[in-house]
Amino acid sequence: MDKPVRKSRFSISAEPLQSRREQRPRRSAPRQNNRPKDQQVKRPSKQTEPAKLPNLTPVPVATLRIIPMGGVGKEGIGKNMMAIEYQDDILIVDMGMAFPTEETPGIDYIIADPTYLEVNKHKIRGLLITHAHLDHIGGIPYILPKFPVPIYGSKFTVKFIEKNISEFKFTFKPQFRTIDPDLHEKVRIGIFDVEFVRVIHSIVDACAVVIGTPVGKIINTGDYRFDDNPYDGVHADKARFKELGDQGVLLLMADSTSCYKPGYSVSEKTVVKGLEEVFEKAGNTRMIVSAFASSITRLQMILDLAYKHKRIVLVDGRSMLNNIELAIKYKYINAKPGAITPLKGSKKFPDSKTLILCTGSQGEYYASLARIARKQHASIELKRGDSVVMSNSIIPGNDQAISKLVDQLMRLGAYVYQDSFRDFDQVENIHSSGHAGAEETKEMISLVRPKYFIPIHGDYNFLVRNGINAERSGISKENIFVVEDGQSVEFGLVDGIAKGKLGPKFPSGPILLGGSRTGAQEISPVVVKDRKSMGEDGVFVLVANIDKRTGALLHSPDIISRGFVYMKDNEELIYKARVLAKRLITAAGNSAQSQQFKNKLRERIGEVLTNQTDKTPMVLVVVNSI
Repeated sequence: MDKPVRKSRFSISAEPLQSRREQRPRRSAPRQNNRPKDQQVKRPSKQTEPAKLPNLTPVPVATLRIIPMGGVGKEGIGKNMMAIEYQDDILIVDMGMAFPTEETPGIDYIIADPTYLEVNKHKIRGLLITHAHLDHIGGIPYILPKFPVPIYGSKFTVKFIEKNISEFKFTFKPQFRTIDPDLHEKVRIGIFDVEFVRVIHSIVDACAVVIGTPVGKIINTGDYRFDDNPYDGVHADKARFKELGDQGVLLLMADSTSCYKPGYSVSEKTVVKGLEEVFEKAGNTRMIVSAFASSITRLQMILDLAYKHKRIVLVDGRSMLNNIELAIKYKYINAKPGAITPLKGSKKFPDSKTLILCTGSQGEYYASLARIARKQHASIELKRGDSVVMSNSIIPGNDQAISKLVDQLMRLGAYVYQDSFRDFDQVENIHSSGHAGAEETKEMISLVRPKYFIPIHGDYNFLVRNGINAERSGISKENIFVVEDGQSVEFGLVDGIAKGKLGPKFPSGPILLGGSRTGAQEISPVVVKDRKSMGEDGVFVLVANIDKRTGALLHSPDIISRGFVYMKDNEELIYKARVLAKRLITAAGNSAQSQQFKNKLRERIGEVLTNQTDKTPMVLVVVNSI
């Protein structure tokens, strides 16, 4: 008997949508665990199986519970979200999104599973945002309508979120609270005392979150790094971190994205030198510079260099333009009068005086740079000799798209400067990471001197390596928890001393969304699996007609193959599938129309096809009663 379809929990207007996530498909074989066993940091044991109903696992008395819900290990980088719970109070740290990969065809956005939060929404006191990157704020329009609580963040972060969600039509008015990290102000939210501490990242006003709890003080670094020579003169507040360490820190949860890289991250002052050299090498050619639209400090750097080299900046790309306008409005970017001109006026200026600042540094298909490379841009036509600068790193998974984009640009006669080829081009770095290297991680640990450590923000292997960083920094192995999304960690007082242990597991997603940004609907993982199966191995359709009265097969079943095999070249395979179908349908009689039988027939035919071809096409079975 088919299960009833339930409505989706996700809607921009807080109204239910029409689709609902179906039960996840079962694996044909258990997942193999090939991770090395030589890293002896603590990992979840098999005893901590997921709780069937999260509300049936209340927090023990006087216990602090940490639940990573997204961005930690299991589903990869992105959709960062974490719950901090003590008794009747919950704080959420970040509410991000991830973008689809080739494994999720037809999906536009991915968010963390908020089931536990929905069940316990009466406890939620606020949402704390570390910074304004989409992997930390992109899930807000889709999740927050379920439990509208105040959003806390630094000034630019709050203004960015307000702008980002302004297109959405909510049934409530979002409430924002700005916290100034430079004032070290503390805000009481429920049982918790909250403070934001300034860090350096690739977007301005990034902060670590410090939460005072009845069990002890905990710190979530957000995405961070240290830079003792920052371009904008804004430093991470190391002094405050040291003060917190002097006061005593129970738990540090630290960014793991670049923790495996030796040493420190590259200073933005080094990037200035590299870009200066590129400007010199560009000479009189037109420059097209692609960068992350949210890298406000980098954009300021490019504007300053353009002004120095007497180039007018033409901004292309909606997100780039919106971010620059927002940063100028709130004085995070200082643009000289006349330094920025609308793109429509580009033909007024000679190539030697022009710099086009655009999006598309990751090879995004619809971004400005990709449209230029495909000769599909309405206003910009690439010229032979143009100097294209990609001031960014390659995000894992985007390698092929970026390589293809660079090929297209070079075929059209442009020269492309990339940070990964800086040695060949004989220039300094033209990009720096926004994430802490191994030595910065160790420095953060030495400043706050936590008793416990949880690596966050990264693939599982990043988390393991950051756990090793913590061990090398003097934290005992038993106090390092390498956990993944859904695995909680609990801290309670034993004889007045805080002790940590693994807690229960909870739903952790991912939730897949498809459609327009303001009208995205939840897509079942089963649908995505079917899309992937069709895209990779095609479709195999079997249609049979049976007598309505007797159930007898009226004629040999019809077979259609699309994207699987060419039928004329695989007559033996088609024959085997047809013979199997005839035998099973004849034996079934009138029950051949039941869903149970069709599922059985589909599985049996699928086995034959897979055994003969090593492919797993989508198999569709249609039985008509005539």
